[in-house]
Amino acid sequence: MTHTAKLFRTGGSQALRLPKAFRFEGDTVMLRRTNAGVLISPAKTSATRLRARLLAIAASGSGDFPAPAPFDAADLPRESL
Repeated sequence: MTHTAKLFRTGGSQALRLPKAFRFEGDTVMLRRTNAGVLISPAKTSATRLRARLLAIAASGSGDFPAPAPFDAADLPRESL
């Protein structure tokens, strides 16, 4: 059975009002454009939160990460030619 959904504008975005039978848990979904249209799937909430947290830490430049160890290619073992 085919269902329809209403499209509307909110601010500068287009929104989709889903029927009850198609509702998702949480407040975030993943979108992917396909040849047939757009695929909407549940977001992996914990992964999404973790990614956002890691990006925030990386962007802050806070000293939470240790400095990388010095690297010298001469120290790497090599096979003889």
